Amino acid sequence: MRTTTKFLFALAVAAAAVALNGCGGGDDAPTSPGSGTMTLDSATAEEFSLEALGTVNEIVLAVPDFASGAFDAFSVAGQPVAKAAGDSVAWDPAQQAWVFAYAGPLFEMDPPNEWNLSLDLWVQYRTPAGPQQHPLGATEMQVRYGVGMDIHQEDAEGVFDLVYDTDTDMTAAFLGQDTYAVTGSGSADVSVSQVTPQGSQSGTFGMTWTVDVVTAAGGCPSGTATVRTQAWTLAAEYDGQGGVAWSLTGPNWQSSGSDTLACGQPAS
Repeated sequence: MRTTTKFLFALAVAAAAVALNGCGGGDDAPTSPGSGTMTLDSATAEEFSLEALGTVNEIVLAVPDFASGAFDAFSVAGQPVAKAAGDSVAWDPAQQAWVFAYAGPLFEMDPPNEWNLSLDLWVQYRTPAGPQQHPLGATEMQVRYGVGMDIHQEDAEGVFDLVYDTDTDMTAAFLGQDTYAVTGSGSADVSVSQVTPQGSQSGTFGMTWTVDVVTAAGGCPSGTATVRTQAWTLAAEYDGQGGVAWSLTGPNWQSSGSDTLACGQPAS
């Protein structure tokens, strides 16, 4: 999960650029009102899809840690936020789950400017009899993970607002011998607007992903993941040896490639 914040910034900033260049304003300040869904070209769609796939990869690789009761993989909160002593993953008896929540400024800015971040984690271990506090004897685990960002900036050139939200919900079935069948889905949504003396414009952007893999502690996942970005679909296949092959299809376009996960080496 250590790259999730990188993805947050990459997607949010890129989405803002797409919005303000593709919803009626051109490369300069907007000259007339414009709004709507951001239109992605093939290069941007591939960049966004691969960033999302990288985030899916990181979350999948963290599953064995969560399944063993270790939350060290949840380090994203330590990167941009100076955590208080008690600000850590903790057991909540009311929810029967381990939870973490942070909401506050990412950067200190002079009012009315704001740059805020929110982080949420929810982990529950279950047996056929119901939830339990510790993983020992569990047959299933559910992980919910969310990141949000809210930016408001004002200066002599105008007002800029961006709201970003991403959520992932995965379930891991314990298959024995530290092996887990992981299924889940996630989404990211961005809305951005800009108002200048020349005019205003706004845009929205959304993407979703699904994952269906088998992974093991100290091993590499095998299975599939899919990322959908507007009219674009990226299909990825994990080979169980550290390799992931992907193909991107969209309007009159197809590309493909491969990558290596941190868990191992590519298939020979």
